[in-house]
Amino acid sequence: MLPRLAEKHSGSFTIAACKLSAVSLLRAYLMSEGPGCVRSKEQQMEWWVRRVLAERFRLCGVLLGEAKGNGMSDERERFISEESELKRIREKKLAELRERKAEMTGGPVHLTDASFNETVKKHSVSMVDFWASWCGPCLALAPTIEELAKEYGGKVLVGKLNVDENPKTAECFQVYSIPTMVIMKNGQEADRIVGCAQKKIIAAALEKHLG
Repeated sequence: MLPRLAEKHSGSFTIAACKLSAVSLLRAYLMSEGPGCVRSKEQQMEWWVRRVLAERFRLCGVLLGEAKGNGMSDERERFISEESELKRIREKKLAELRERKAEMTGGPVHLTDASFNETVKKHSVSMVDFWASWCGPCLALAPTIEELAKEYGGKVLVGKLNVDENPKTAECFQVYSIPTMVIMKNGQEADRIVGCAQKKIIAAALEKHLG
């Protein structure tokens, strides 16, 4: 029995062998009560062979599981990477559409954390109004921002950024009070006005950085 068993189960362990034989070998191993309960040396040796083979199949199963796990992990990382890239492309397209719409209507460009840097860098002079929908002074200032966007169209990028929806950019510019208007020249902050300022004050600041 022992030679036949050894001949049957020795040799290289393939994926197929692991899948086909693991269950039967493990069942035989678990049904055995140990070498002290068998009645002959042949049975005792068979018990140990089954034990060794069961352990090898267990390790094979672990390796299969790890390989499967690594494959799933790679697939998940690839999916997340592709999803991030699609999100970036979508945000870029939306930013372009908002900018084009603002140019056509003469209104301010609505910026986001994703589109802020790329949009601002395309203009030599920009002014961004940091605001929130619950802020009374921000709403009072909105018509002024609209007028400035129309008057300075083609010369200054006038944008609006909702601080609740885009906290990353607001934190980066250390905007702690709203409304805050940040004027940038070549992508760098050059000036800022805090509060519901008069139109002539904002216009004077823009003219200073346009000259």
